Amino acid sequence: MVFVCFATTTKTDKNEKQNENEKKKSSGRKKERVDRLVSRLGYCDGRSRVKTEFLNRNRLSLSSNSTIEIKSPSEKVDPSDVLIDGRHLESNELDGVLILFHKPKDCVCSKEKEEGNNVYDELMKATLMDEDDAVNGKERIERWLNRVPEINTVGRLDKDTTGVLLFTDDGKLLHAYTSKKVEKVYEVTCDREIPSSSISLFASGTMKLSGEPKACLPAKLEIHKTDAAKATITLSEGKFHQVKKMFFEGLGCMVTELHRSSFAGFVLKDGFEPGMCELLDITKARKVFNL
Repeated sequence: MVFVCFATTTKTDKNEKQNENEKKKSSGRKKERVDRLVSRLGYCDGRSRVKTEFLNRNRLSLSSNSTIEIKSPSEKVDPSDVLIDGRHLESNELDGVLILFHKPKDCVCSKEKEEGNNVYDELMKATLMDEDDAVNGKERIERWLNRVPEINTVGRLDKDTTGVLLFTDDGKLLHAYTSKKVEKVYEVTCDREIPSSSISLFASGTMKLSGEPKACLPAKLEIHKTDAAKATITLSEGKFHQVKKMFFEGLGCMVTELHRSSFAGFVLKDGFEPGMCELLDITKARKVFNL
C-alpha cells in the first residue's frame, strides 16, 4: 500500500508521470484527478476539503500494484487503484448510481425544504438492503446524496403514494425513463367498488383528463376478485396525478390508497420495507436504452 505524501515535482517526476500515462491500465478506466474523483463520488464536497480531509491526513492511498505516487490533489489516478481508509472504492459506484427506494407515506419528491419532509431526507435515514455492515451502509447512502452531479428522483410520486421510486445521477438515463413509454404498475384502493365497465374504458385510449391536451394511452385494469374496491392498473405514461384522476374523473371513485409496485420492471422483493433502498445495476439499465 502506497500512502499519500507531498513532495516537490521534479523534471524526472514529470517524465515518469508521462511514461505512466502512456501505459494501458489493466482496468481500462480513464485516469482522473484525485480531487475530482473523491468529490464526484461524494466523499467530500469540495477541493479544499479533499486536501484537508484526505491528503493531509493520509486517509487516501493507492493499491500496491500502482506505479504512481499522489503528490497533490491534481494528481491523476486510476479509480480502481484508489483506497480510502484502507478500503477500495465501491466499483459499482464509479460510473454513476441507480437507486431503488421504497418510498414511505408523508414525504414529497422535492428538495425544497419549505415543502416539508422529502424523499431525500427519508433516503438519508434509509436502510441499505443486503448490507450486513449497517455503518458502511449509512456511509454509502450519505455519499450517494453528496455525489456530483447530484442524484435526482426519476419522476415523482405524490406525498401519500408509496412504493417504487428510483434515484440516479445519470441525466441521460433519467431523461430516458421520463420521456419514453415505461411500464408502471399501481395497486389502487378506492372508496367504493370499481365498476367492471371501467376495464374497457381504461383500455380504450379515449379517456381525457382535465388539464391534459391528449387522451390517456390504453391502460390495463384488473379488479380484484375478493374486493372490488381494489385494483391493479398498468400504464405506460405519467401524467400529473394520472391514476387518481382516471378513477375520479372517469369513474367517480376516490382513490384512498395508492402504491406503485413496479417501475420499468423494478419491483420490491420480499422484505423490502418502506424506507429501505438498494443499489441497482446501472449498466444494465443503460443498455435498455442503448446509452
